[in-house]
Amino acid sequence: MAFITKRSLLNPRKIYSIRSRLLAFIACILVFLSLTTLYISAYFTQQLRKSTYHNTQNTLALYNAQLSMNLENFEIFLYDINQYTSDLSSINTHSPRTVGYYQHILNLKRLLDYTRPSFKEIDAIFLYAPLSDTYIQSQKDSRHSDITGYLKETLRSLNQARQLDTLNTASWFTHTIEDHTYMIRIVNTNGSFIGSWSELSSLTASFDAISGLNGQVLYLQEDGRPIEKTSWEDTVFDVKQSLDHYKICKNKAGESYLLSSAALDYCDYYLAMLIPLSAIDSNMQPVYSIIMLIAVLLIVFAVFITTTISHFVSAPLRSIEQTALAVHNGNYSSQFLAESTNCLELNQINVSFNKLLTEIEALKLHVYEEKMAKTEFELRSLKTQIAPHFLINCMQGIFSLVERKTENYELIQKMVHVLSNHLRYALSSHSSVSLKEELAYVDNYIELNKMRFPGCLIYKKDIREDVEEITIFPMLVLTLTENSIKHNLIMGESLTISISAFLQKTEDGHFLHIIHIDSGSGFSQDLLESLSSINSAGTIQKNGHHIGLLNICSLFRLIYPKNARISFSNEPDMGARIDIDIPISSDGTDLASLR
Repeated sequence: MAFITKRSLLNPRKIYSIRSRLLAFIACILVFLSLTTLYISAYFTQQLRKSTYHNTQNTLALYNAQLSMNLENFEIFLYDINQYTSDLSSINTHSPRTVGYYQHILNLKRLLDYTRPSFKEIDAIFLYAPLSDTYIQSQKDSRHSDITGYLKETLRSLNQARQLDTLNTASWFTHTIEDHTYMIRIVNTNGSFIGSWSELSSLTASFDAISGLNGQVLYLQEDGRPIEKTSWEDTVFDVKQSLDHYKICKNKAGESYLLSSAALDYCDYYLAMLIPLSAIDSNMQPVYSIIMLIAVLLIVFAVFITTTISHFVSAPLRSIEQTALAVHNGNYSSQFLAESTNCLELNQINVSFNKLLTEIEALKLHVYEEKMAKTEFELRSLKTQIAPHFLINCMQGIFSLVERKTENYELIQKMVHVLSNHLRYALSSHSSVSLKEELAYVDNYIELNKMRFPGCLIYKKDIREDVEEITIFPMLVLTLTENSIKHNLIMGESLTISISAFLQKTEDGHFLHIIHIDSGSGFSQDLLESLSSINSAGTIQKNGHHIGLLNICSLFRLIYPKNARISFSNEPDMGARIDIDIPISSDGTDLASLR
């Protein structure tokens, strides 16, 4: 300590404790990880809600378009019903005493019974002939006698008062009887009134799937008030704002719901979808668990490393202090006392003095070893680029399922399990694997994407048995498959991936020939020119696109000898084609011997 005291007097500096610095460092890590965890949780929750809103908006738009088209076709039928039969004009121009009057009624009832099932959104079709005061109706079942009685009474009352022209025959309108609300449409064709009605619950039957989320679908007026009598009947929704952005609203019990809405084309109302935030946020539970697990592991690791460093630094520092003090006092032989210590750094100081001349003699060998180390570093660097690239693509697939509903939970678990196997393989330190093992992980990756894109991926494989045990460098075929799926697989469209491998004998020797073909859009001319540089000694330029392919090319150039080849082309009537020729010996490819 005397040496430190003298140095401090000559050049005073702020004294600090390593232990205090380590404790402060741990505290900073804890705070940082806590804030990061909260931010990630809030961010993913926000993104999930936005995704849910956009999905519901798309669903509402699809429902609106489909229902509007069906109802438009139904209205065309109502206007053109006289073209299908003359019975309607007959009962509207003749009294009930006319011969064949009841036969006309029977014919019309048959026509309505035959036509109604063609329009699944319609609960009932009716017609009213004012002259004969005849009301005919065909409905799905015998329920809803209240709306039938209301229509009969209304039409006959207006007919007696000669006020049928006051009926709303321009558009759909609603009428509520007790707890039931109906959508009604009436048209006037040649003095006869033809119409239909449907209960609102029938029109929204296609949304029954959200019942698993305890969601609700409501018809709203322009002022945002519900048409039906529900638990929300006293709520005024911000319906116009929710057309472009999701809104959060609460029911009487204080539960929060995500609101999305769409203006209906066939009437002057809005359709709103309410999904509980608790059901949406519950989909994030697996992600929250993973984030918390990672945070806990990092904290434990940081504490362990800090404690270990604190324990092993104190003793070596005291030895260095004693040696420095002895040298300061003129005892230069004290440096050899380091031989008695177990500290590696102090032993290295002693060895450095003794081997100084030896190091100079070995300079040429050291330069050569440095060159080899540089090559090894470049190989590892390229591998570390491939692994995160693969991880990001897989995590995006899992997140797309999280955006959906809770029934995907078991599928997410399965995908995470498959992903963990892939990561164990991608991050392994193996420099070579058998072609059979590589293709096993390709099969798993194909399965992973079939879960994400059901019915969209076709996988063909033709591998000869005599090449399965030949070794290649890890993730060679897997990265090619991943690149094909990333740039070509689209939901609703079919993508075919074909992989074949066999032995090929040429004038240059025996080769393992691998062919990888997909049915995507193929390679652009610029990309083909960039990839062709693998056959030259130049450096491949990376512009941020197709990093996986470019890294594979770089690894291929570093690992294999000059007679190994990788070529890129476009397969006629398919997409991208990649041919790989790897030289092999009699006992299979040996990566170490090929360098």
